[in-house]
Amino acid sequence: MVNPAWPMIGVEPEPVSVRLARAHAWERLIGRPAGTPAPAAFPLFGTPELARWVRWPQAWLRRARAEGRVLTIGRGLHLAVPDGAASDWRPHPVEAAWLVAAMRFGRIVPYVSAMSAAALHGAAPLPAGAVHVTVPRQVAPLRLAPVGITIVFHQRAERKGLARTWLPGAMPRGPGGPVLETMRGELCEPRVATRVQTALDLLHSPSRSGAPENVDRAVALLLAGVRVSDIRTATLGQRRHTAFERWMYLRPPLEARTRGGLDWLRG
Repeated sequence: MVNPAWPMIGVEPEPVSVRLARAHAWERLIGRPAGTPAPAAFPLFGTPELARWVRWPQAWLRRARAEGRVLTIGRGLHLAVPDGAASDWRPHPVEAAWLVAAMRFGRIVPYVSAMSAAALHGAAPLPAGAVHVTVPRQVAPLRLAPVGITIVFHQRAERKGLARTWLPGAMPRGPGGPVLETMRGELCEPRVATRVQTALDLLHSPSRSGAPENVDRAVALLLAGVRVSDIRTATLGQRRHTAFERWMYLRPPLEARTRGGLDWLRG
């Protein structure tokens, strides 16, 4: 996991080499010369982005799909298939969902949240048929039939955030927001709510989690071994104080049950 910070909008945390690699991959895919800018969410790209560089985009897409170089995952949404992928390759649902959000809102702001984030942290199964992504404006759910998921968008409009302020000794830095990290995937490096942030979000809005009946179990796994002071610090500057109070109410019985181990939670 890298790049845990949530910088101000407009600050690009990626190394230049990563952006260049994406640009080169786009140039190879469409057969254009060096210097052709890649779509912002590449390896995801839209038909209009392709039409800027290819004269007959629909014909090009039919040929690229037949050759196994492109997979269409939604109306006007296409993924460049990784080199060496099997003929039946499909993207990880979380990566596909995050890239769709990144196409609309950029690669910094959207992040995987709710039970989808809990699943990435090993605290819950991945919700069947859905991936939860938080974005700054309300967006209708989007079905990606070839991937077998519906993207469920949650609105959260903070313009800035904190960089893992729940770590021991850390202090809040300016206006608050969600505490995020970045995970490495096959196609991209999606931004994901940290374990503590995920737990606070689940406690804050269990009905929007994707599996409200599993929230207490997931929260106990996410916060196992985390100091209360670190959880409290994460609530500073964001609207999660009620969530912290709920955890303090739930914590004694949950911790009593986990003294013998976490097996009961994983069952």
